[in-house]
Amino acid sequence: MKDSQLKPVPILLDVKMAAKFCSCGTTLFRRLVLTGKTPEPVHLNSKILFSTRLLELWAVNSCPARDTEKWQKILSNIQTRGTENVNA
Repeated sequence: MKDSQLKPVPILLDVKMAAKFCSCGTTLFRRLVLTGKTPEPVHLNSKILFSTRLLELWAVNSCPARDTEKWQKILSNIQTRGTENVNA
């Protein structure tokens, strides 16, 4: 596939797209959201959206629940240092 044919990945994904992005079904993804096992969604008017960047970080760090120390450290590193590395 040529570079000109590649579609850019959106920055924010709705629930259906986020589930597909994470290779799981919508029902499972919704359950993970409701139990706090995904990154916090973004509420934009009546839409519930998920950051592609946070979903990627969540996945590469073994999908920690959002209330865990590990996830909070990841978020803190992003906010304070602009890094995505947990060990930074």
